[in-house]
Amino acid sequence: IIVPNRIPGYSKQDSIFENAPYQSPSLGFACGDLLSTVGDLFKWNKAVFQQVLLGKNMLDSALAPVKLKNGNYSSYSLGWMNQIIFGKRCSRHDGSVMGFGAEIRYFPEKDIFMAFLVNGRSQETDARTMKVINQVTQLAIGKPVLSEIPMPAAILQQYTGIFALN
Repeated sequence: IIVPNRIPGYSKQDSIFENAPYQSPSLGFACGDLLSTVGDLFKWNKAVFQQVLLGKNMLDSALAPVKLKNGNYSSYSLGWMNQIIFGKRCSRHDGSVMGFGAEIRYFPEKDIFMAFLVNGRSQETDARTMKVINQVTQLAIGKPVLSEIPMPAAILQQYTGIFALN
């Protein structure tokens, strides 16, 4: 299937990125193999959480923790994982197909929505991507990303002085 203007997906093989193998949309199962943009995902999130697509009762039900047979509750409800991320309540979902990955996060108390779309996947890049997603999340919700790095005074002294540009 040729989709005009579609960004290609990549996967890493032996430290080289290559075009990801084609995956038929018929194999998508629950993920649905959606083709989307950050802007469209923002509109979708807004319509869901402003109760345009779902009424209050349906939305509350979709976000409610699911009680398991053993009596414990799952953080996954009907399409959303409801978690505390960096001390803030978050409804999120992620997914991937060959060469592509996505993560959406919504923080209802601050009305902050984030969508991350990735078109290169490997174990190494997935770990780096999650690190960036978490750092952007921290910035968005007002948490510091980096803390002060303690450094001995003797090292700092080496960089003390008057510097001038010509």
